[in-house]
Amino acid sequence: MHYNEDGTIQQLPFWSEAGPAPAGALNPFIWQEAETIAWSKNIGTASSPQTGMYVTDIENGSYIKLRNVDFQKGCRRFEARVASAAGGTIELRLDSLTGKLIGKCNIINTGGPLKWKTSACKLTSVSGKHDLFFIFKGAKAAAGNKRTLFNFDKWRFQ
Repeated sequence: MHYNEDGTIQQLPFWSEAGPAPAGALNPFIWQEAETIAWSKNIGTASSPQTGMYVTDIENGSYIKLRNVDFQKGCRRFEARVASAAGGTIELRLDSLTGKLIGKCNIINTGGPLKWKTSACKLTSVSGKHDLFFIFKGAKAAAGNKRTLFNFDKWRFQ
């Protein structure tokens, strides 16, 4: 690696916006850890003895991108294991941040940031292989303050 004077890494000729081809397809019909991520914006991770690792520091506008999710012949329901003192929503979009909205899962106050419950929502029909975006929405924090909407442990489709 060669570093620029400002500390950034020089772009290598094999880097691309798309990244490498996926190694395989992701099965959305079994519980997947929320920290299974191809790309993300404004999230963090933490761990607890109860859940192991989970996604935290979720703010309004944060997102997770997953690549090559194989919905096979279709699904109709999404479940997420979450914990929250604030609440919010998870928008489920296909192929881009502004792609087809297939569902919107409301996350309620579960009684605290480590009190885990399963939230679920119905979906519009989806099948085949797609990139999947979890886009997190909720009340905005006061200027300059980070507000964690909820913690996200795992998810699956049915």
